[in-house]
Amino acid sequence: MKLNLKCPKCNEEIELTANDDELRNALALTTRKPGELNYVVVIPTWKCGLRCPYCAYHQQPDGKSILYTDNLYAVEKELTPDEWIELLNSHAPALFDFSGGEPLLYSGIVQVLNSLPLWSITSNTLHFSRDIDLTRCRGWTASFHPHIKTDQKDLFLKNVHYIQKQGVPLSVTLVITPKTFDSVLSWGDTFHSANIPVNIHPYYDDKDFSWYNYPELVERLKRSPYVRYEEKLFEYRGFSGNGYCRGGHHYFAIGPDGKVFRCLSDLSMGRKPIEGLINSNCTDLCYFPCDFGYGGRDSDWQRKK
Repeated sequence: MKLNLKCPKCNEEIELTANDDELRNALALTTRKPGELNYVVVIPTWKCGLRCPYCAYHQQPDGKSILYTDNLYAVEKELTPDEWIELLNSHAPALFDFSGGEPLLYSGIVQVLNSLPLWSITSNTLHFSRDIDLTRCRGWTASFHPHIKTDQKDLFLKNVHYIQKQGVPLSVTLVITPKTFDSVLSWGDTFHSANIPVNIHPYYDDKDFSWYNYPELVERLKRSPYVRYEEKLFEYRGFSGNGYCRGGHHYFAIGPDGKVFRCLSDLSMGRKPIEGLINSNCTDLCYFPCDFGYGGRDSDWQRKK
């Protein structure tokens, strides 16, 4: 199926050959009003504390900044809860998707979440508080790490079961490495048997690592019902565009210091923040399809026409 569209701001013509979901997304872009963004990724803090050996986000000595794929996101000052509430509610109605770091370690997270109409979260769930109003939550992704202590595992399971009983759509994600292979698959079976959806992410953030050096494990990954990413995450390939990125159209990302980025990749890679969302011109927001990568390394990043 093909569809010809025009950008609602610059009238650039775009021809799409896409499936139904992609066409619906494209139509949503052409019909939205200026400044109307309905999905916001929020990172209130980079703090975490688990120090997972496979984590690509390396906490810096100041406790606020991180190093990601050789790119430093330096944070001089995190926003206060009141500043977050004012900033996020200025973009309501929207679904605010919290991530990190560990978002529940942000000192004002309960106040911020309870001020928003709709939100979702990705969290290790160890710092869950029952003061959080879960009626506003549209999705909870609980990140589980098998190397944590036994009492932490018990706390994780307790919190996950409580959240699920409140009617919140919940799933558990795990990162798998060759060293943790059997353990992670076993935990996947454990969660699945408890009627909790499971997603396993193959580790790939090391440029010198490739799953293809472990052919037997690759075949087992392909057979696992919990790994749904085919082969695209089996080795590090740099940042590459997904073809039809919505970043900057009706999705953007905000860092701990309140800086707004066109997409999560721009935030992570230290690219330039967006200055003034509603008043931005097409060179800031109108990159469609995705303008960087196309399967290449991020050093090849450039706008593609």
